[in-house]
Amino acid sequence: MNQYTFVLVDAPANLTLISSTQGRFEGTLAEGLDQSGEHKIALMRVIIKRNGATIYEEVIAMNIWPSIEWSTPEMLYFDVGQKISEELWILSGGIQPIARADGLPEETSVCGYDVGQLSGQVDVISTGAIRVEVSDKNFNLSESTLVPYQAGINDCEVSSNGPNEMLCTNDAECIDEVR
Repeated sequence: MNQYTFVLVDAPANLTLISSTQGRFEGTLAEGLDQSGEHKIALMRVIIKRNGATIYEEVIAMNIWPSIEWSTPEMLYFDVGQKISEELWILSGGIQPIARADGLPEETSVCGYDVGQLSGQVDVISTGAIRVEVSDKNFNLSESTLVPYQAGINDCEVSSNGPNEMLCTNDAECIDEVR
């Protein structure tokens, strides 16, 4: 009966062969950039042996792309008829990360790269969600999320919308249907 075994030679740090009979390995490869600033390439040699004799040997190259760190707000609130300027995303890491937004409220736009600034003016009471998609310049990594929004009338701008229909005056508590 033939017995096959796998051997990893010069494996990257943190990569371990967990089954020499099935050739399974696991671990977390460290992120980083090579001298070109693009990505890190990890090389390892895999040897397959049958009954102790080498029958196959291959050098495997693995591209290790740095992860993209990004964040978006959980919810955006807009006051109808008022100019807005809100951060839609903050990006870092990766290789020249790119962000795109779809589903923007009418009359708004996004500018910026590392920080995506949503600006404009919403003129209609509405709710919706903006899809933000982030990828690196080579589209090797891609993620997306939805950022819900609500546009309404800020009740505090109407002086009779205080508690129990009292006037909102100096430091009075205001009821705001938008927030």
